[in-house]
Amino acid sequence: MCLVEVEKSPKPVASCAMPAMPGMKIKTNTLIANKAQEGVMEFFMIREENVICRISLWHLDLTAAVSLRLRDL
Repeated sequence: MCLVEVEKSPKPVASCAMPAMPGMKIKTNTLIANKAQEGVMEFFMIREENVICRISLWHLDLTAAVSLRLRDL
């Protein structure tokens, strides 16, 4: 789900596998990035029996992590 659009890259890039570089321009909410993310989600839903449960758990983990970071501000 970490696919993003990187300027001058011919296709979406997995942000979780690419280190940030100075001057790098990244877009997360574009048609290209969203289509790539939808493709990953579709793949998960086809391949996994309990995908809805796993997605729900990921959402809870992410929500908790963001909430904790906001409290620290």
